[in-house]
Amino acid sequence: MGGLDPQMGGPDTAPHVVVTRQRGSVHDEELAGHERDTLVLTAEERRWGRRRVTTTGGRTLVLALPTGSTLAPGEVLHVGTDWYLVVEGAPEPVLAVSMAIGSIMEPALGTTASMPISWEQERV
Repeated sequence: MGGLDPQMGGPDTAPHVVVTRQRGSVHDEELAGHERDTLVLTAEERRWGRRRVTTTGGRTLVLALPTGSTLAPGEVLHVGTDWYLVVEGAPEPVLAVSMAIGSIMEPALGTTASMPISWEQERV
């Protein structure tokens, strides 16, 4: 089943899915008629490839991905008989930096003050 091994949980738990590799591309036809479930993870959590997770729909899965694997928002992790799982990025604080041409500032030597940097012909 494309890197997915169904496993039984303990005596009092429902069966769960073990994800052993990333699926790659999935065609819309494969997902037609399936319920969409999501796994919401922060950027850091998307790098943790070996752990137990719970989806927003309450399903338990085990990630057993190769070392160094990184999950991407929008990636389909599992396609079952009646549902599929998509990775979503969790809301988290970010730092956005933008700059207008000619507005770079450089710290003045020996001070904490800044002074503008000037350049000609796209060279700083």
